[in-house]
Amino acid sequence: MNREEFLVELSANPRRAVAATIGQCLDPHVLTSPVMANVADFSTAKQGEQIKTFQAERSDKYVVYDVDPATCDMTAKNVSPTEPVLLAFKGLQTELITYLVTDLLNSEDLSCFADANARLTTSLDVLESRMICWSLLNKGIKGLATGNSSNTLVESISSVVPETGDDIYDLIMKADKIVNPYGSDKLVLTGSNVDFSLSTYMKRKAAIDNFAFDSKAGYDAAGISFQKVIGQVQWTGTLHNVGSAGIATSSSEVAVMDADRFIMVARNGARTGKRPIKVIRREIAPAIAKLMGVTVDGAQRATMTDTIYQNVSGTAQAAIAAWAMESLIYCVTDYRCIAVSPDVSAYLEN
Repeated sequence: MNREEFLVELSANPRRAVAATIGQCLDPHVLTSPVMANVADFSTAKQGEQIKTFQAERSDKYVVYDVDPATCDMTAKNVSPTEPVLLAFKGLQTELITYLVTDLLNSEDLSCFADANARLTTSLDVLESRMICWSLLNKGIKGLATGNSSNTLVESISSVVPETGDDIYDLIMKADKIVNPYGSDKLVLTGSNVDFSLSTYMKRKAAIDNFAFDSKAGYDAAGISFQKVIGQVQWTGTLHNVGSAGIATSSSEVAVMDADRFIMVARNGARTGKRPIKVIRREIAPAIAKLMGVTVDGAQRATMTDTIYQNVSGTAQAAIAAWAMESLIYCVTDYRCIAVSPDVSAYLEN
């Protein structure tokens, strides 16, 4: 809509007018974050589904890690052919951003508002990436798998154990040894310092040992590829981008992936032939979206707006608030296909 149509609609129905100016993701063909797209299998649940049932895909009993997207806490649950596990959908949302109505009305260019709101769904991409990295690196601990008729003590996601004399090549191969019996097509998610060490490894080795060692050939032979994880996210460690005042603060900004750590994921699991991480998004039906006055992108993320009052120098002024959210299930169905590293900064220059 043009400026005149927007102003008319804004007076009649502010929520619908604002929703109409909100764009999709910056690239509408990219339906999720690059990290999730490369390590997880995706599906969509129909509107109204409250839980998702996971059946055992083979005859043996195994464990599914149910991950809370907000806190990244993992809950281990048993799965067997006769006892499926039921996982509930959970919400994930961005920070709340506000625009003064007077600023919008005085602006000749509405694209800045639409672009800012489009970035909200991009923010969800970043939060999803941090959700995966944080949960795998820090939350895959030993615990009691609950559910169904029995409890089972399960092992954690395995961690590489560095030793004196190791370098980054040794550590990657130790991770490969952990996951190799359980899957193939291995992808290593790397922090920025780990990525730099990998990039300069052959030159350092040649200078130290006077020997041209081709680490890339070794990785290729083992079926290992790499992806650097970049970006920052406002994060407090308990709830995504929510500080003590209930809003995001710059002081809580952290890297999506710890710079000195890595995660290896075997994306072709021997148990199922599938990826060990599952993401199920709940569909937001068009009729529901229309009634709520929200726009929904191709990945079922809703961008919502509402009219509020904002205190400006002691005066309440009309403002429009916007935020994005999604409802999903995030779980790890075969933790044996994943290996993580501790902080390996001491081994990156070896």
